[in-house]
Amino acid sequence: MAAEVRSYMLAGTFFLWALWHYTAIVSRSGGVTRDKFLFAVALCFGVLTHYSILFTIPLFALVPVVISLINFGAKTPSLRHRLLGIRVVLLCLLPASCIAMGALLFHIKGFQGPMNYMPQFYLGAEENVMTFLWQGVLREWDLLAPFPISPAQFWLQLACVALVPLAVVATLLSARRLDKPENVTLPLLFIGMLVEFAGAALLGRYPFGGTLRHQYIPFILALLTTFLILGRCLSHLKRRWLQQGAVACIAALIVFGTATRWTEFRIPRPDLFFDSLSYFESEFSPYETVYVDQFSLILLFSHEHKKEWTDYGTIEGIPIQLLHVQGSSDSYLVLRDTSLWQAHLDDPKVQDSVSKSLKTLPQRSTDFLNLVQDSSNNQIPSSEFEGQYTQRVVRLLRDRQLTLEKIVFEPRAVLAHLRENSEGEQPFSQPQRISRQTSTNSIEAIPNPILVCDNASLSMTRIVWDFPSRWVEIRIGAADGKKFVSAESTGSAFTGRWVTDGMEFFAVDPSLASESSERKILGSVKVRLTNEGCWEE
Repeated sequence: MAAEVRSYMLAGTFFLWALWHYTAIVSRSGGVTRDKFLFAVALCFGVLTHYSILFTIPLFALVPVVISLINFGAKTPSLRHRLLGIRVVLLCLLPASCIAMGALLFHIKGFQGPMNYMPQFYLGAEENVMTFLWQGVLREWDLLAPFPISPAQFWLQLACVALVPLAVVATLLSARRLDKPENVTLPLLFIGMLVEFAGAALLGRYPFGGTLRHQYIPFILALLTTFLILGRCLSHLKRRWLQQGAVACIAALIVFGTATRWTEFRIPRPDLFFDSLSYFESEFSPYETVYVDQFSLILLFSHEHKKEWTDYGTIEGIPIQLLHVQGSSDSYLVLRDTSLWQAHLDDPKVQDSVSKSLKTLPQRSTDFLNLVQDSSNNQIPSSEFEGQYTQRVVRLLRDRQLTLEKIVFEPRAVLAHLRENSEGEQPFSQPQRISRQTSTNSIEAIPNPILVCDNASLSMTRIVWDFPSRWVEIRIGAADGKKFVSAESTGSAFTGRWVTDGMEFFAVDPSLASESSERKILGSVKVRLTNEGCWEE
């Protein structure tokens, strides 16, 4: 299933199932036969469902080893039983380890490109390691905690990052209590998972602090660890009404935190993608071949799923999979680039793949469909740079004996028609260029003005922006002022209670960092405070 479908929920279910029996094995120094068998089965199903479960295998092996090493000097019968339990855990991990090895050798190793659409979650070539880890821990906190951390709150950031080494020390000290190893099993797994993900991100293999779906295992462990700690704290309250009151406060905090964070989810714009596909179908059809990357294929299939799709295999020596699409009145060939999640027309590697494909196939032209998932990579040029972008593409294509006949710029897509040159043909340098990018750029504050009735000089509001096809930064006071948030084209963010009367927020284009302040500004909004309308005694 993991080869085609990323079923995070199902994998999380198998992980919880395996974790349940694993804690029984650790706490009983080997557990009973049923626990051993079901732990092995659940872990095997988890690995087959989603490859990220591979990260849990070394952790499951190391936790009993760490507990035993910390208590190495204690010559007690329980320690000897614990050492015997390590062998039991290792034997239970053997089937899942074999499946994991097969997956690594025959599938994962051959697919290293699909995660290249999240470069900000991997260590860059010139990025400082400590800065990357600092940001990764803060991103994990923002994903897992009920309340976000403002970029301006340095000391709060420091406190959150400092919790990691403090948690490690506290957990290791608690591990010396051999009578209840299950109390430290979950914290050890959680800390170990964070270390593993950070190391994998440094090696470019997993997005540390990435989107929430990629952090579903640490989320489960963080949740269980949090409630384990809360449960131990509540057990020290002797009166039942105190325990019930504490649980009610925790529940209210969770509900309030969830409601607060819910407002921060950015508004998705799937309509832009399907509008581009409809335009592509109306303006470029009938087409013989369509070149797509992996992300664009998903949306193309969603748009054309009622037609019959047939896999014709791959072109030898080129990472191109051939898919034949047959409809009631049309048929065409899809050239799927399996090496790239996002393929851009001005990339020489993409043009090489197109050129080699057309030399192999009987078709001599292809349409190019690039739906851009994340506008933060600035792969769709703004309207003033479309001409320069087109000329760059034309120059690169000329070296590969290809002609760009038509190019269309959409809010979240680049569409084009490419043709292989005939022998001796001189390609023309002025293709048909169409721009359909919207210009409804806006930034506003809600509410504005802000009603303040307590004679305070500070308040809070919500900044909402919409700049299609752009990655934006919201800065305070000036185009080069303090950064409030850096986000995708459409979204919103709440300020803290630090907004003053007349404070101005600027939306700037970070790709124009070397330009003047006036050129970088996409829009601005000034926030006002007012007491008009307040009730007076």
